[in-house]
Amino acid sequence: MKTLFILSFCLLSLDVVCYSQWVQTAGTPQGGGITDMLVTPNGTLIVTCASFNFPNGQFGGIRHSTNNGTTWENDYQHYTARTLAMGQNGYVYASSWDYPNISEGLWVSFNQGAVWQGHL
Repeated sequence: MKTLFILSFCLLSLDVVCYSQWVQTAGTPQGGGITDMLVTPNGTLIVTCASFNFPNGQFGGIRHSTNNGTTWENDYQHYTARTLAMGQNGYVYASSWDYPNISEGLWVSFNQGAVWQGHL
């Protein structure tokens, strides 16, 4: 019984130590949920978001933060943006679904998320 108590205490202590290192950012990007995220070499945090309660709620899209997630810029507003990837060339790519146009798209940023353009 004593061994079980000590083992339980150690596991609870480990649990507290592991999770206590996480802190929620001050700001949350607009949208219904983050679908992917990427940190660029210059420290810009880029996320793709899904829509929330469409058509009356917030659109998803591509967002970026240059201050560790405290504030967010709405780069492109789409129904749902899905994935992010950084190419060997340093460009950042994002996939997006632009409803109601019913078109999938690939977006590219040549400057680590500051400006985006459509890329087919």
